[in-house]
Amino acid sequence: MSDPRALSGYWLRDNCPCVECRDPGNGQKLFQITDLPADLAVRESAERDGHLTVLWTDGHRSRYPLAWLAAAAPDGHGPENAGRHPGDHRTEAAKRLWRAADFAAGHPEAHWDAHLADPAERAAVLRAVRHLGFAVLRGVPTTDRQVLAVARTFGHVRVTNYGELFDVRVEPDPNNLADAIGTRR
Repeated sequence: MSDPRALSGYWLRDNCPCVECRDPGNGQKLFQITDLPADLAVRESAERDGHLTVLWTDGHRSRYPLAWLAAAAPDGHGPENAGRHPGDHRTEAAKRLWRAADFAAGHPEAHWDAHLADPAERAAVLRAVRHLGFAVLRGVPTTDRQVLAVARTFGHVRVTNYGELFDVRVEPDPNNLADAIGTRR
């Protein structure tokens, strides 16, 4: 593991897995990255028993599995390379605002049946999503769990601590941020 001072301190602190930072019942993060101090830095660090322990200048102590840190970046070589992999264009610098010319031919859209049957149509939808951030699929069946079928045409559906599919709903006493949408605290 490289010196943690070479890692993105905010990324590392934002991903702290401790019970002060993550709800032990659902894994939900308990703070916003904007809550961290502007001058956040590593005060001390040590590797031991397959973990990196970091003491932060704000007094918080984090402990990260080294295997998790190594696998966390898109290129699999650690968070110090996150966003810098030659094939990864998902950085802030790569963002581009929409222009009217992007929609001269209309919004990117396809019919669900054509999306499934025609690889060229599916590729066009994927290009639109990569380039513009969205595409409209018309005629998608409105059956239970259909969103998973749509997502699988884009790639692998990752199972999270919430399972394969999570229904967001408003609850009066939510135990995670997704269920708190629209509620006042």
